[in-house]
Amino acid sequence: EAGVKKVVVKLRNGDPEAELLSAAKESNAELIILGAQGRSALEEAILGSVSSKVAAHATVSTAVFR
Repeated sequence: EAGVKKVVVKLRNGDPEAELLSAAKESNAELIILGAQGRSALEEAILGSVSSKVAAHATVSTAVFR
C-alpha cells in the first residue's frame, strides 16, 4: 500500500553526516529527508555541506529541500 508507513524522529550527538547515515541504517529507512541552508558556492566549498555529504553516501533515496 502506498503512503507513509512510519515517521521516526531521533535526537543524536556527534558528526551530523555519520549520525544521519547511521540512524537511517539502524531504522531500515527507505528515504532520508534533509533541509539545506542555501549557502554560496564559496561557503559550501570551504565549510562543506551535510546535505551534500549525506546524499552522496546514503544507500537509500535522499530528498534535499531549501
